[in-house]
Amino acid sequence: MKTRTRCLTSLLLAALTLVSTGGCITPRSLSSDAVSYNLAVEQAQNRVLLLNVLRAENRYPMYLTAISSIAGSVSAELSAGLELPFGGDAKSTFKATPGATYKVAPTMDLAVLDTQEFMKGFLSPVESEVFAYYIHQGWHQEQLLHLLVRKIEIELNDGGSGNGRWTATNYPDVSDSALCEWKAFATVVRWLVENKLETRSVTVPVSPILSDLDDLAAIVAAAKEGVIVEDEKSSDAGSAPDCKSDTKGGSKTRCGAEEGRYKLSRAEKRIQLSVQKHPKGCPIQEIMEQVGSDCWEKLEGWIQSGKNRSDETSGAGVISVKTTDDQLGFRLYLRSPEAVLYYLGELVRVAEAGKKLPLVCIHGKWEPLFFARKRDDGCREGVVQTEYLSAQYLIPASQGDGEQPWARWLTFEEGGERACHDTAACTSGEWSVADWTGDGKAVPCLSGRSMHSLSLLSQLFALHKSAEDLPSTSLVRIVGQ
Repeated sequence: MKTRTRCLTSLLLAALTLVSTGGCITPRSLSSDAVSYNLAVEQAQNRVLLLNVLRAENRYPMYLTAISSIAGSVSAELSAGLELPFGGDAKSTFKATPGATYKVAPTMDLAVLDTQEFMKGFLSPVESEVFAYYIHQGWHQEQLLHLLVRKIEIELNDGGSGNGRWTATNYPDVSDSALCEWKAFATVVRWLVENKLETRSVTVPVSPILSDLDDLAAIVAAAKEGVIVEDEKSSDAGSAPDCKSDTKGGSKTRCGAEEGRYKLSRAEKRIQLSVQKHPKGCPIQEIMEQVGSDCWEKLEGWIQSGKNRSDETSGAGVISVKTTDDQLGFRLYLRSPEAVLYYLGELVRVAEAGKKLPLVCIHGKWEPLFFARKRDDGCREGVVQTEYLSAQYLIPASQGDGEQPWARWLTFEEGGERACHDTAACTSGEWSVADWTGDGKAVPCLSGRSMHSLSLLSQLFALHKSAEDLPSTSLVRIVGQ
């Protein structure tokens, strides 16, 4: 009897424990679920970006979506049942039926990015201030110039036969087996990187000349908008003005030494080329020597006929830089986020159809800006994977080992160097293209700068999202049980 009582007591205590702890969620479980959601968002957004790059490769329409919100409910339920013998003829059998359930029910809102406001930003060139920001923040210049600049226009003003204008277009053409056009553009990029593209603060006039500045309230309001009051004679756009408070005749913020005539200006970040004097013939005349003999005839025809000259001179998405002696000038024409996406698609097309891939020198390594390939036995692990047109595509998970992981696929002109430096003068003669057209050459399974390029693209997209694009009630709702 005592044994029976002890068993009954133990079962009752166990049942009470189960019921009392039912519904409790531990901080560890909540933390694990939150991290899982974050990782799911990472994979979803990276796969959407890769999917649209593959659409761009095939010149198919692109469809952009974004996760606007994730809400989840987590619950735990515990139950217990106990059967007890009753009556004089009942068997001495006790039966316990414990139970437990754990539910996670996430709800995800998916927004289709096709509003007029988003598309205007998506199709407009990247603003020069954004480009200057990335330069100022230390992003590798060669990577930024290749991704964000669609062409560079070069102007010579020697006062002699060197006068003229020539345009280098950033286009890896799959029909051009030698990638001549891209090599010409890369030559100019290397020269700009060598000569230090930098940002500086300048003041830009935003008003006509003013003679009366007695309205203190207006001056304070202008200051809140980032506008400064500058003396008319302070016209040096190369440096920020010396501004100080002047209480004479009223408290005003003024820049300059003299009173009487003023202008309103705004400080902006601009791009400048820090080089004292340009070397004659570089980069235009030296392009012929840099790109290789297989490109001479094509590029010589462009220069002599003027075919590759641009008629665009100004407008949104154009950055003008000059050498300090004003004898060599450049205009950088920036891409739109949509064009950046298509550019990555062009790189995939050249790699897949042409079996070649242009490499750039970043931190001492030859690497591609972006590389995605079909999944096969030679490359099975990908940091991002997606299915498209009945094929599995991936961005390889490996970045490679050693100083030059792409060395086995490099091709150079006879006598060229395999060395790679962050900066290289025009006369270095260093050029590199990954090539696996030969028999027995394996397709590379290395990612290069692919994820870094996707990161930049994701940030450009985010700049143009608004509350309008990410509604709280979405057209597409996915519920997981």
